[in-house]
Amino acid sequence: MTTYTEPVSRLLALGEPDLKENYREKGKVRDYLPLGFSAEHVPELLRMLEDDFLWYESDPDGAESYAPIHAWRVLGQIGDPSAIEPLISLLPRIDEDNNDWIGEDFPGLLAQFGAAAIPPLEAFINEEEAPTYAVVAAQEALKEISLLHPEIRSRCVEFLSEILNRESFPGIEEEDARTVRGFILSSLIDLGAREAFSAIEAAFRKNFVDFSIAGDLEEVQVELGLLEKRLTPKPNFQTLERWHSSRPTGVPTTTQEVALPPLNPSDFRFGGHGKTPKTAKKAKSKNKMAKASKKKNRKR
Repeated sequence: MTTYTEPVSRLLALGEPDLKENYREKGKVRDYLPLGFSAEHVPELLRMLEDDFLWYESDPDGAESYAPIHAWRVLGQIGDPSAIEPLISLLPRIDEDNNDWIGEDFPGLLAQFGAAAIPPLEAFINEEEAPTYAVVAAQEALKEISLLHPEIRSRCVEFLSEILNRESFPGIEEEDARTVRGFILSSLIDLGAREAFSAIEAAFRKNFVDFSIAGDLEEVQVELGLLEKRLTPKPNFQTLERWHSSRPTGVPTTTQEVALPPLNPSDFRFGGHGKTPKTAKKAKSKNKMAKASKKKNRKR
């Protein structure tokens, strides 16, 4: 194992951190700076993030296995911009290693760097190899930046509106691209982005959006305050998504078709519509992230 100097070495003994850090509220996160951290420790903290022993070979229940988590939280509190791109480079581990810590932590963590994190996050989303939930986390980081720094909200809303209507994402299958767009839509709702409604409506008409994450177009109108209440009965969005995901994307649809339920919902039962263990695992991950996002934003 690589050796570290004080105070970085102290992170090896801190043990499991709290998963429920709230980066939006001061006093809701552990303060590492009193341990003696400053910008001079950034290179060694980044080295800790690249330590394969800590990631893959240390005792998964041992204190030292959690050291990289403490290291990235320290980097967020120091706020040195040189740490932004190395942190973003860890996002693919959400998909590759099923790393929930990165998925939960990084949107709020990266938001601490403010406007400096926007260009590298946008560049990451545009990368050819960026996987599904890494892109989801990156776009959520843009949302979190907007919530912490309202003065740059318009730029983030404009970018999110643009990628919501992107026909494809390099390296992401269409089924997963629907998921990405569903989370982008959720971010726009969280930002109260009424100005993005034309882009949102266009995405629904092109059948680009996963209905199971933020609902149908009418639900979005209610969430954005554009409708006082629904005009039609609230459908089962999971069932609605199974129907819409079986239809081609990019084909214009009417407002009625956007909310049309399947003719035979029993055809879309789990296991009855070609759902494989792989797609079932994707659905589980998607539902988990959607619930976490909604829970987080109810606390705003």
